[in-house]
Parts: sequence; structure tokens; C-alpha cells
Amino acid sequence: MNNEQIFLTGEGHFDAAHNLVNYVGKCAQMHGHRWVVKAEFGPYTEVELDQAGIAVDFKAVKKVLNDVIDPFDHEYLNNFFERPSAELIALRIFRDMKQIIRASAELSATAKLYAVEVFESPESKCRVTHGS
Repeated sequence: MNNEQIFLTGEGHFDAAHNLVNYVGKCAQMHGHRWVVKAEFGPYTEVELDQAGIAVDFKAVKKVLNDVIDPFDHEYLNNFFERPSAELIALRIFRDMKQIIRASAELSATAKLYAVEVFESPESKCRVTHGS
């Protein structure tokens, strides 16, 4: 028996401004980012793939991700979050995606959301994973 694990990732982005609350430094001032969001699904094994060899359709992954992040595009994130840190944004995206997946009969059978990564810059990211 093989021990390979299959993971797949969908990616999206949104442009939005925020300022950090209770923070001392430049980020206390309003500023913007191109937020890149990656949603990772898995682990899957080969026996879990459908007849086409697919664990979960990338089209479905992108739809769930975009449904969650589109409301933030070109917005002021402080209107959505009391404390709009990368950590809390990633946690909200992870939880909202899990909720959409659970509510879908089709997706709840196949979509195993494992992690969400939120990049506020190419060098700075936060990762939320499914706990065991």
C-alpha cells in the first residue's frame, strides 16, 4: 500500500485597505494590500479520486474561495473586522469556506478544506490549518 497524500490548492486575491487597531507603528495608518489567498484541500488518497481521477473539482474550489473573498475586494477591511490582522482575516476565510462546504451536499462529500493561507505581501503570510 502506498502512503502518498494528494493536496490541491486554489488561489484568489482581493485588493483592500485596512489599518491595524491597537498597533504602534506605520500599520496603524490606513494602507492597502493585494491580499492573495490560497485554499488547500486534502489529504486525499488515490482511491478517493473519482472516475476522472479528480479529488475535488478546481472549479468548485475557486467558486467557494471567490464567494468568500469577493465581498472584501476594494473595501476597507475595518468595516468587516474589529481587528483586521492577517491572522483574523485568514481565520474568517477558513471558517466561512468550511461553512459553505458543510452546507453543500455535493461539496461536503468531497471537499476536505485543509488550510487557508493569506498573504498580505509576497513575504508575509498567515496559515490556518484544520486541527486534528
